[in-house]
Amino acid sequence: GGYNFDALMLNLPKIGSMLRSTAVSRFAQMLNVLTSSGVQVVDALAIAGETVDNNVYEKDLKKARKDVLGGTPMSVALQSKYMPAMAVSLIAIGEKTGALSEMLEGVADYFTSDMDDKIDGLTSAIEPIMTLIITLFVGMFVLAVFLPMIEGVTGQLG
Repeated sequence: GGYNFDALMLNLPKIGSMLRSTAVSRFAQMLNVLTSSGVQVVDALAIAGETVDNNVYEKDLKKARKDVLGGTPMSVALQSKYMPAMAVSLIAIGEKTGALSEMLEGVADYFTSDMDDKIDGLTSAIEPIMTLIITLFVGMFVLAVFLPMIEGVTGQLG
């Protein structure tokens, strides 16, 4: 169902990396807000997991929450196929130095910026394709209008 579809989408070229950046950015922003507001990390993981709007990340974050409840450091519990190593490393540094909020903010900012860059790149790639498609439609329209007139003129001459 939804899990398999989300997993497929995350593995698509270009789109998958945009979706990963979006999910990690949302997760880090929410986790930062919650932990900064005094919510326990375990509860914050549960809430943040529901905000990512991706079944794969939700499942990974539920597992991470269980691991944290069992005594595993959050940075270790967050390691998964879809959680970027850089995000995990920054969270680990934040845990060790007591600057988790700053590190989560850094993760959120980085992946928000990364997502924006990828969207700009995709937009740049789509523009020439759209121009070509519009040109083809205009060309077909011109042919559809003028071809009968040309045939009529040549028919009268011949």
